[in-house]
Amino acid sequence: MPRCRKLCIAVFALIVLIILCTLTHLDKFKPDSSPKELSSSTHASVVLPAVEPIYTELLIIKSLDGVFLDGVFSAQDESDQLVGKIESLGTLLADRSRVDDNRQSAEWVVSVTQILGPFMSSFDSGRISYKNRTLDVQGSISSQVELDRLLSMLSNTNITYTHNIELIVPEVEETQGNIEVAQKELADLLSIENIEFKKASDYLSRKGSLTVKKLADILKRHSTIKVEIAGHTDSDGDDNLNLRLSQARVDSVKDELILLGISPDRLRAVGYGESRPLVSNTDAANKQKNRRVEFIVIGE
Repeated sequence: MPRCRKLCIAVFALIVLIILCTLTHLDKFKPDSSPKELSSSTHASVVLPAVEPIYTELLIIKSLDGVFLDGVFSAQDESDQLVGKIESLGTLLADRSRVDDNRQSAEWVVSVTQILGPFMSSFDSGRISYKNRTLDVQGSISSQVELDRLLSMLSNTNITYTHNIELIVPEVEETQGNIEVAQKELADLLSIENIEFKKASDYLSRKGSLTVKKLADILKRHSTIKVEIAGHTDSDGDDNLNLRLSQARVDSVKDELILLGISPDRLRAVGYGESRPLVSNTDAANKQKNRRVEFIVIGE
């Protein structure tokens, strides 16, 4: 057989061998006819966080000088409700509250307004805040009666609350049975600090509340004496109106003393109107002297 022909046959055989080998191994490269199971992460759905309603946030800070208010409200009447209550009870130093129509109204505004009374009258300093659906009250208080009242109000609300309130019991030295000393201390204090009220009302001013607190300290030192709280007005206006105003004012003083821990059995409040002036009502200075509250020791 010629050499050329042998070479052609060898090449042809090699080609056939290559083709057969290729066909034998093709199955290894075929795609799997059965679909592969996708990983669980492929099928996992994306869970979006629940959209929480935006609630009003509030901050009320009270110091001896007055009250700072900050908050975001859904409507102007919510802000006005708190501002009006604060101004009726004390001094509003700064109001940074604002209205955002996108905010959701909340019933807790009413609850905060209700607890402002004991908060304003009994806390020298403290704070009320509302955030993340929780009302928080902090500060120090010297009246167990008023603390119990505040906690009772909080427990009767339908909102979540927390508190960190310190009860401070003043250290007082009792001087029992000395009526003359007690009367002098009360009279001396009132000779330099008249109990002040807001104009034409029976609401104590901030200064008036501080004076009443000092009177309560005297009564605590002399723990057995009883006093009459006597209210007087000048002669301006109607006699009957003056009489009612003087009674309302001494009732306010009595209520404040009770909140400060003085037993109501030791207190008698009497309004005399314009019937017992110290001096004639001829000028503004004399009228100021006649508008007064006196503490008179009436026994033990």
